[in-house]
Amino acid sequence: MKRPAYATDKVLKTFIKNALEEDIQDGDHSTLSTIPKDLKQSAKLLVKQDCILAGVELAEIIFKTFDKDLKVEIFIKDGKAAKVGDVALIVTGS
Repeated sequence: MKRPAYATDKVLKTFIKNALEEDIQDGDHSTLSTIPKDLKQSAKLLVKQDCILAGVELAEIIFKTFDKDLKVEIFIKDGKAAKVGDVALIVTGS
């Protein structure tokens, strides 16, 4: 799926970095004090309603902008049909 012309990689990544910095700032203090820094976990994007999926490509860009070492496995791409219970992607990392 092709991104709009205005959404160049540089502009998009700058936007994402600014949004993350605004949201994260100095971190969630409860998480920082209770979760080991080197803990690795996985999260899945579970489809809750039959749909045509959108936002997977953007999610991958956001994950990689946040942490280039995150592993993102995509099972259903943007524009494809998805059904309740499908797993669209799994992200694994710190």
